[in-house]
Amino acid sequence: MKCDLQKAKRVNWFVREHAEANDGYDEDPKTAIVDFVTDLRHLAAQDGVDFDDVVRLATIHYACEIIGFHPDAPASSAPSRHAG
Repeated sequence: MKCDLQKAKRVNWFVREHAEANDGYDEDPKTAIVDFVTDLRHLAAQDGVDFDDVVRLATIHYACEIIGFHPDAPASSAPSRHAG
């Protein structure tokens, strides 16, 4: 799975801090991330934000970041799907 290491490192601090503030940092990264995302869902509910829409948009943004395209960029700047 591809990732942007700079962005992954940036959010890793938040996930570790969150885990340590709750019940200690779990050695299983998946558990720590699930706990963090679950609490983000609680925050979204508190603030009246549709979390499913947040996940949908985040999925689009992630895909665009991996291919190097910004979703708000003009269509002409999209990477070509055709070779040469």
